[in-house]
Amino acid sequence: MLGWSEEMMSTWQHLKPDDQTPLPPKGSSILAVNYFFAYVNSTLPLFDQRRFMERFNSQYSEDPPTSVAWYASLNAVLGIGALVLEDEIGVPSTVLHPRQTEEGGGHVLSCLRNCYSVFTQLSYSCREVMGVQALIGMAMILETLLDVEAGYMAIGSAARLALGLGLNRDCNAECSTGEVDERRNVFWVLYVLDRGLSFRLGRPPTIPEEDIQISEPASGKFAHLVRLIRIESEIYTRLYSVRARDPDRRSERLAAEDELYQKLLAWQYSLPYGELRPGQVLHCPNPEQLPSTFTLHAEFYNCQLMLWHWDIGAETSSSPEDPRWSSKCRACLAAARDTVKLLDSLREGGELFRNNLARRLSYYPLCAFLRLFINILLNPHDPSAFADLDWLRVVLNTMSGPLLTSSSPLALLLFEIIQKLTKTANDFIVRTLSGEANETGPPRDFASPDVTGHEVSSTIGSAFGIPRDDHTLGSWCPHLPPPFSEYAVLSYGDHAPTQEQRPLEKTSQFLSHSDIGASDTLFPGYESVSSEVQGVDSGLSSPSLHRGWQNPPTRPDGFSSLSPPS
Repeated sequence: MLGWSEEMMSTWQHLKPDDQTPLPPKGSSILAVNYFFAYVNSTLPLFDQRRFMERFNSQYSEDPPTSVAWYASLNAVLGIGALVLEDEIGVPSTVLHPRQTEEGGGHVLSCLRNCYSVFTQLSYSCREVMGVQALIGMAMILETLLDVEAGYMAIGSAARLALGLGLNRDCNAECSTGEVDERRNVFWVLYVLDRGLSFRLGRPPTIPEEDIQISEPASGKFAHLVRLIRIESEIYTRLYSVRARDPDRRSERLAAEDELYQKLLAWQYSLPYGELRPGQVLHCPNPEQLPSTFTLHAEFYNCQLMLWHWDIGAETSSSPEDPRWSSKCRACLAAARDTVKLLDSLREGGELFRNNLARRLSYYPLCAFLRLFINILLNPHDPSAFADLDWLRVVLNTMSGPLLTSSSPLALLLFEIIQKLTKTANDFIVRTLSGEANETGPPRDFASPDVTGHEVSSTIGSAFGIPRDDHTLGSWCPHLPPPFSEYAVLSYGDHAPTQEQRPLEKTSQFLSHSDIGASDTLFPGYESVSSEVQGVDSGLSSPSLHRGWQNPPTRPDGFSSLSPPS
């Protein structure tokens, strides 16, 4: 697991009251606050803007608020807003904080340090909703800085405080309409982040579903996101929990997959037709709409990756020759490719590259990257292996900017891992096919693409001559049959792994002989070769995300765009 660096540890260790960094001037602060509300709070409505601005104006008056929760909340908003502003206009975050000393680090870490200076009070003695908001804001900064472990602990503290305050229950008779809406939004933002951070680490969430009474948001993109995350939570409970993984519950898991797939499909078609629905052209003339729309699409494909995970239910009898297992593999890979296409659209827009949005959602393309990487090692002879290698290079190229310019000390390490895995996949294909060429005929010249950060163009054709236009968004997921019914075999071809050596064992064996090291050291999670690392924040500016994306053909009512092609 990627651990704490000395720089990150200094953010919260040995804090004293005089260690708090003074707040920036009001003119600098208002920039960060405005960016936060325009491009982050619009996706995850953590604060009521009117109430927040009332306190913000009081902060720069002769009688500033003295609440510890407000102090931490303000610093969290300033930190997140500064990250967005820095990425979009290229202004270093220290410019927003002219009184910052060199020893204190960057502005974002200074804001986080200020939050940590009151963490004990927030966790042990705070009894107000703003304390929950402050802890959530801390978790969002930590997620941005790729420190998911620390974010997991912060969101856990926020969840326990929220449950203590009864945010999970309705309070319509006790609160005003504005307070009811704010409490509801805070709880569901907490729910979304709690599920996201927990599932990425392969751990159960803090808030149990059985104790949720408060109603969901009524409408809007956030309401769609909440409903999708609740489906994802059910996927975890019924397929990934310790109880669900009992070998005696295999038939229950198979039935759950079919039911959960139908729920996911119903959610997709509950969205209005157009750019909001996953699988459609994504074009957002209004930059403020981009983060929320992009998040919905990425989370939808992530649910598919979780639902069609290769090894779920494969402990005993599943194999590559099993039609159900084969169709799940195809669906998982389709979701992974769609995720990378979604990321690639940021570059194809032709405008200012949105490091912040890519960093915020980096978990999704990195998870897809690992799925495609494993498939290349399992099936180097598959015709899709060349194109999948090209998609790995797209992830490497597109994420190099967000990772190499990140304020996180962990980002460079993550970039080096992606770079190493991309080169490993390329070398594996070249070595495999070169060996076959030596056995069957004259040597063939396999050119190895130069895998180097920014210099790899994601808009060029495949390094192996595979046309990129052949890959369209919204690929199919299988309409799986009942567990024991007849079903047509959807195989990878003649070169599938044998039953004697299970697929993930084959991958682990290859990695053990490479110079990467033990895979479970780099990617701990649900199983030995699959885990994910992530980041958070959002993007700005007007994108044009339609180039290279295709609308699916018109389909009759009741026909699923995720079903196998006829």
